[in-house]
Amino acid sequence: MTSSSSPPASRRGAAPARVALADPWAFPSPSRHPAKAYAERLGATEGATSARITGAEGTTARVSIAFDGKAISTEARDLVNRLKDVPEPSGARAYFGGESAVYDDTLDALGETLQAGE
Repeated sequence: MTSSSSPPASRRGAAPARVALADPWAFPSPSRHPAKAYAERLGATEGATSARITGAEGTTARVSIAFDGKAISTEARDLVNRLKDVPEPSGARAYFGGESAVYDDTLDALGETLQAGE
C-alpha cells in the first residue's frame, strides 16, 4: 500500500452550504444565480480551494466548497468556522452541512454539554 501526502478525492473535505434566498426568482442557469457572488466569497475564504453552485431550485441554492485536507480534522473545523463568518446574501440564511460541518457542530455541542455539567 502506498501513502500519499493528500487524501484521495473521495475523502477530501467539503463543507456544502445551503443558501435559502428571500424571493422565489426564476434563474436560467447557476451562473446567473444571485448566490454566485456568495459562492465566490466562500471560495476566497482562507483554506478553501473552490466553491461553486451545485444546485438551485426555487429559493434555495446549494454551494459546495472544497479544500485539500481531511474532512474530519482541526483544519476542516477551522475552515467551517471561517465559512460561517462570511456574510450571507441580503435576505438569505446559510445552513452548513456535510461531514466537516457536522463534525464541528457535534464537537461544539459536546463542549457545551460538558461545560453545563461542571
